[in-house]
Amino acid sequence: MDGYKTRIFEIHNIPGRFCTSWKRKGYNIDGCMHGLSGFRSGTLFHFYEELGA
Repeated sequence: MDGYKTRIFEIHNIPGRFCTSWKRKGYNIDGCMHGLSGFRSGTLFHFYEELGA
């Protein structure tokens, strides 16, 4: 990624943090879309743009 050194730290007990799902009372809860934000200029937009997302 353009020569940047990268470290990834994970606080959750499984990789993905917000981009994970879990079951509760018979439902599959997908937390990913609620955890991702910044699709406008001035937030994480440029980061996602560089990744091609």
